[in-house]
Amino acid sequence: MKIKNLIIISFVLYSMLGFSQRQGTITKLEDSGIRLSETRYRAAVKTTSGTPYINKAFFHAKVGDIISNALMRYNAANDEFEFINSTNDTLVLNKTAAFSNITFTYPKLDYFLVNYAEKNGRMNMGYLIKLYDKNNILLYKRQKIAYYEATSAKSSYDTPTSAKYVLNKDTFFMKNNESEVTEVPTSRKGFLKLFPEKKTEIEAFVKQNNTDFEKEQDLIRLVDFLAQ
Repeated sequence: MKIKNLIIISFVLYSMLGFSQRQGTITKLEDSGIRLSETRYRAAVKTTSGTPYINKAFFHAKVGDIISNALMRYNAANDEFEFINSTNDTLVLNKTAAFSNITFTYPKLDYFLVNYAEKNGRMNMGYLIKLYDKNNILLYKRQKIAYYEATSAKSSYDTPTSAKYVLNKDTFFMKNNESEVTEVPTSRKGFLKLFPEKKTEIEAFVKQNNTDFEKEQDLIRLVDFLAQ
């Protein structure tokens, strides 16, 4: 009887372990559902100061509708996602509909491939972090690391500089109902132009809360106010 119970317990534990692995395991490329035709090898990162990554480490992430997780990281200089395959090569996901949503479990981040307009009017397609989504109002954040080439001294008065990666300020984008995703103005005057019908209410809210249009939490509170 004891042997029978031991067998049953072992089977239950084995089943639980298998279920856990299927839910959260980091799989090989061959098992993940990511097709090689939709990837490319990562170009060598230039020898320079700084880093193109918000976080150099690879973390668990769910990619699109693919069931299994993968090890991923975000290259904010190139606006692309990298992952490790079964032979420990680093590959890059192409920007396709299949990979339009990438969700990291920890730290919790939800990236979407979005067409958006920058403040200079230029259209772009890239990965934005969704910060808020309610009543057809969406707020996104763009992470950006800029790359600067090395410069040589043109005269004895100049100082040569080495190549470097520099972390930029986050920029924010918003979508209201059926409008396109546009960059959020960093001034009260510019923001009011987006909601002329709510000018009085916004001015009162901004004054009462001392809203900073370049701070993430302030923008989330303001957008939440507008979504009520």
